[in-house]
Amino acid sequence: MNSAYRPQEYQDHLREIWDKWSLLKDSNEEVCREIKKVVESEFTFHKLLGSQRPAVVSNHSRGEAFDATIESLSWDVIDRLANESGLKRPLPEKDPFHYELKK
Repeated sequence: MNSAYRPQEYQDHLREIWDKWSLLKDSNEEVCREIKKVVESEFTFHKLLGSQRPAVVSNHSRGEAFDATIESLSWDVIDRLANESGLKRPLPEKDPFHYELKK
């Protein structure tokens, strides 16, 4: 498992890092070089996806979601097992590792 419950403060931090990286990632300006390295390091450390901005309020903060990487099964099998376990992957194209409780 990569990420389960997270306090709102941590969710805010992830969103801040994602926002900063989206502003800096294409910058080649000398003045931004050092801060870009720091932000890129944080972005990579937290395993954020460039395609999915962290939500303002997350189901992770409610204890109703987790992120997991499962390498030995196909997505069809993973989705079937998740469904049978009362879970869903709401954004499989943008955030394939995110699972939530079905409501």
